Amino acid sequence: MDLHLLVIAAYTALVILVFAGCFLLVQYFHQQADSDA
Repeated sequence: MDLHLLVIAAYTALVILVFAGCFLLVQYFHQQADSDA
């Protein structure tokens, strides 16, 4: 396995995880706001 491909795959997975985390946080805060209203 090429090391460069491994690094690219790792960064891609990291970016996807960050976006997924932000999306889940937004959904969570929206649910909190809805329950407060």
